[in-house]
Amino acid sequence: MGIWAKLKRWAEEATRPGAFVAGGREVVCPHCGSGTFSKGSLLLGAGAIGSPLKWGLTCERCGLVLCFKAEPERRAEGTSEVWRPGRP
Repeated sequence: MGIWAKLKRWAEEATRPGAFVAGGREVVCPHCGSGTFSKGSLLLGAGAIGSPLKWGLTCERCGLVLCFKAEPERRAEGTSEVWRPGRP
């Protein structure tokens, strides 16, 4: 498999919806109870007070966006382990 195919596969794995862990706890939507989220980064305006939030998880069921200062980690499918890109 070529380098571009590997990069494409990694990007698809890293951006697909899934379960996440933040602060040692599984993230669950407080609105609908779903545990499946899409991950993205947030850009806040220069007028924001305090430390800017920079990571967001969007609930795949209801669309609620949860904001985090520290980056949430993807949970490996079918386990309680945290998934890291490039790990088998």
